[in-house]
Amino acid sequence: MTVAEKQPARPRTHARRPSGEARDATAAAQGEGGVPVALRPPRQPRSEESLAKMLRAGWDLIEQHGDFDGVVISEVIRAAGTSTGAFYGRFKDKDAFIDSVLDAVLVQIRASADKWIETDLNQTSTPVEIAGSIVRFYVDMCRRNRGIFKALLRHFALRDPDANPMRSLDRYIRELAVPRLCASLETQSRKAAKSEIEAALQMVVGTLGITLLTDPGPMRFEGKLLEANLRAMMIRYLQLS
Repeated sequence: MTVAEKQPARPRTHARRPSGEARDATAAAQGEGGVPVALRPPRQPRSEESLAKMLRAGWDLIEQHGDFDGVVISEVIRAAGTSTGAFYGRFKDKDAFIDSVLDAVLVQIRASADKWIETDLNQTSTPVEIAGSIVRFYVDMCRRNRGIFKALLRHFALRDPDANPMRSLDRYIRELAVPRLCASLETQSRKAAKSEIEAALQMVVGTLGITLLTDPGPMRFEGKLLEANLRAMMIRYLQLS
């Protein structure tokens, strides 16, 4: 086991959007399973494939363990079918690798949010339908990325919660969704509506975070009540029915 494997990963301590290079590379080439082929594309196709497999392996390990300590470089190399030289030829250390995995995850989630806005959300019309679509997206997003989100919450809760990349992701989603719901509330001023919607979403996201980490019940994280109750809570708070 290398020294890098023995040390817990320390993902970046400040939230940042992936670079333009990273976003362009991800949009240009999606690997198997939706993993971006590269954040900084290597020149050789074989190297691109190797990088995609390493990112997928790291992603799977974080999902499996729900923390960053469970990502062991030797396991990444074995799962990706690559070599130690290939790994360290691309990444300085485990921390750099974790950062690249997180960049890949966040780029893909933002892309799914863009697609959701263009399809599902834009096909809704009433405030109740729009609120329901927003809650459904948040719940589905957390369930699809349970391990990644749990790892981020655990890591940054003990260090700097404001630096958690999940916060920048949440802001990105709100910037897409809130104006759509605001526009449907014709009886309220846009300023007042925006404030109330932001508060409602804070309650939804906060409840999801607690349920994700502790799953206390009676709304179990994978249960049918979670989405239904969160939707009802948002509708009642905004007085949509």
